[in-house]
Amino acid sequence: MNDQPLISLIISAYNHETYIEECLESIMNQTYRNIELILYNDGSKDNTHAKILGLQSKLVERFPSFQYINKDNEGISKNFNLGIKKAKGKYIKTFASDDFLFENAIELLVNALENEPNFDIAYADGYYVHAEKKALTEVDLTKCTKFSEKAKYISGNIHDHLYDILPHMSTWTVLFRKECFDKYGLYDENLRCEDMDIYLRFSKECRFLYLDENIAIHRLHDKNAGYMPDIMITSVEQMIEKYTQSNFFIKDVHKQKLERWLIFIKRVLLPLDFSHIDYKNKKVIVWGTGEYCKNNVHLVKEDIEFFIDSNPEKKDTKFMDKLINQPSELLKISTSDVFILVLSTYVDEIFGWLENNGYKLGENYY
Repeated sequence: MNDQPLISLIISAYNHETYIEECLESIMNQTYRNIELILYNDGSKDNTHAKILGLQSKLVERFPSFQYINKDNEGISKNFNLGIKKAKGKYIKTFASDDFLFENAIELLVNALENEPNFDIAYADGYYVHAEKKALTEVDLTKCTKFSEKAKYISGNIHDHLYDILPHMSTWTVLFRKECFDKYGLYDENLRCEDMDIYLRFSKECRFLYLDENIAIHRLHDKNAGYMPDIMITSVEQMIEKYTQSNFFIKDVHKQKLERWLIFIKRVLLPLDFSHIDYKNKKVIVWGTGEYCKNNVHLVKEDIEFFIDSNPEKKDTKFMDKLINQPSELLKISTSDVFILVLSTYVDEIFGWLENNGYKLGENYY
């Protein structure tokens, strides 16, 4: 173990009594031994503190350095920054207390950066899992979505690329060299979605190394920050304002892409509302014919030209007395002549197809 560089792993826990034990067990089971664990309970109102105390003796025995701080609520960014200031490790990993690391995760990340000194930050693949009450070890991961199915991950100078994938960055896998924080600053404590900002800021100066390995599970539940409109929307709005005032954007398109993400997040997280759309006498087409569409199509007050569904079996059939076409039908029509309303739960995939074929969010589709 003395030959292994020390890694400081910082966890911030808030009201995660259901998940904290499994998270900490996954940290204790790491094949990498030289870990300094700094754990914050951020003013939890449930039994998170008691759950941690129940594991404390094991944690003290497992880690060469273990610190547990039970404190008032100040937010995850504050806790991460407090931990980074305490950290003695060559490497820093921040982590949420409802997620899970495979046992070789830290070993793979550290070895990658040790072998590639020209890279500053390592990240990898993993799984999104809907298992609010179920142990992650019981989940059939072959039926789960991988992080890399939502975004393309690359190595090198990824600043430009980040604007295309930002909300889908595999946050739960990231390992930093501590010097990144020493040189380029800590988490922005004014932002509740702190990770997107730190990646954009660091990627201006740091090189990212992507490992094509599955090393983490991100548990999806209704209290994820990514599902909370007030957190996600406010954070992106703050980032746009902050970067505009500080002349952070290298290219105009960078600001435009963040603004598109803001529209995307509002579209996904807020109740559907099409009343603000100016169709400009365009033909209105609805993408979707499933249950979600049935429940929301009443919000479309314009006459619908036809429906789109990617299921080839639905081609040339009818939905609400209108023809169902394949997405390829849209390629026969000028983007300037139509406005597409997406009424499907497959928002990511559909938005991606539309963007790749020249449609602009808010201008040609919503």
